[in-house]
Amino acid sequence: MICKGYKRDALLEEIRAVIREELHSVEFISVKEKTEQPQGAGDLDDNVLGFLLALQNDGGDE
Repeated sequence: MICKGYKRDALLEEIRAVIREELHSVEFISVKEKTEQPQGAGDLDDNVLGFLLALQNDGGDE
């Protein structure tokens, strides 16, 4: 049980590190700023969805 706990903690820390790394380059825009911007705001959504898909695909090995 102790080994499983350590493995789980290590996995959680790795996931947190990946999320921190990905969120480091994300720029958050307020709702007011978003409504004033031209169509280019969809790029951020594509990046986030790409990250989530990659994370989902990497997690299927266990």
